Amino acid sequence: MTFAGCVCVSGLLSGDSSLTLTGFITGLGAGLGYALYSIFGRFALDRGYRSLTISFYTFLFASVGTIPFISLKNVGRALTSSPSQTGLIVLYGVFTTVLPYLLYTRGLQSVDNGRASIIASIEPVVATAIGALVYHEILNIYEIIGIAMVLGGIVISNLPAGRFCQLCNR
Repeated sequence: MTFAGCVCVSGLLSGDSSLTLTGFITGLGAGLGYALYSIFGRFALDRGYRSLTISFYTFLFASVGTIPFISLKNVGRALTSSPSQTGLIVLYGVFTTVLPYLLYTRGLQSVDNGRASIIASIEPVVATAIGALVYHEILNIYEIIGIAMVLGGIVISNLPAGRFCQLCNR
């Protein structure tokens, strides 16, 4: 339900975007990386590592892995163009990347991996809502259905075991 909702929210069904082989392979790689992060994050937490330590090494290895795909000259130019630009880049990196990963890893201490990933799927819903509220984007029917499906999946995944089946039998 949550996956189908994310597909609807992505705009793929409404024709607002297209699916290419490169995009598909990149998406599979991102999904695999995300799944591995949850699995290895749980493993590291069970071994007693703190979420800050896990996130540090995640970003260290991810940074090294991206080097072949970036222009170090352009990165250096962006970071040194002005102090305000550097500050904005650092703030953006902290608030949109580092902080969410720290909180997600911290959350893995008390929530199982599957449930955590379903709850984290609220991200495209929030992005779509911000697009509508801040940038006045018009939501289509697929996006509205997708939002409902993602939220429904999150609610269902957080019901006590067996509670959803009890609700369906009424």
